[in-house]
This record gives sequence, structure tokens and C-alpha cells, in this order.
Amino acid sequence: MTLGEQLTETSDALLELILAAEDIEQKEKLREQFDVITESIEKLVKENVKKNSKEYIAVTHNLNAANQSIKEAIDDLDKIAATIMQVAKVVEMLGKMAAAMP
Repeated sequence: MTLGEQLTETSDALLELILAAEDIEQKEKLREQFDVITESIEKLVKENVKKNSKEYIAVTHNLNAANQSIKEAIDDLDKIAATIMQVAKVVEMLGKMAAAMP
């Protein structure tokens, strides 16, 4: 799966989790992360990311983990806090990758 496909999957799953979450603070954190991911999708679409770069490989690996965590949290809302931390790691990595782009 490409980085773009994974980011799209993550944003779709985050929307589903935002709707399922009951805690207002958790919803707000998830929305913030959703915003960063959608902004990253826009930026990455505009730029050509080298698929063999170590940053690309690291982000795609962590996106896989984040997507799995989101899916688990949708089924078990007690896992939302851990999911927020997992997605935060991806958001940080995406920020660094986007900042390095021309």
C-alpha cells in the first residue's frame, strides 16, 4: 500500500473513531490529528516523495500500526488513549517529512 493510500485509510478510520468516541477531549485530540493528516495528504500530493527514503519507509510502517490501533479502538473505546499516542507519533513523523520538502 502506498503512503497516500495509507494516509487516506488513516483519515477515514479516524473519522469513524471520532464519531464513535464519547469523551469530548479525546474527540478534540482525534480531530486535531485528523486535520494534520489531511493537510499532509494535500502537501504530499503536491510533492513527489521518494518511496525508498528511510522517512517514507518509517512513516508507512508507523501508519500501518496506527491504522491497526484505530481499528481496535473503534471496537473497544477504552483503547482510544493509546490510539491517540500512536497517531501522534505518525503526525510528528509526517510533520518532519513535510518540513524537509522543498
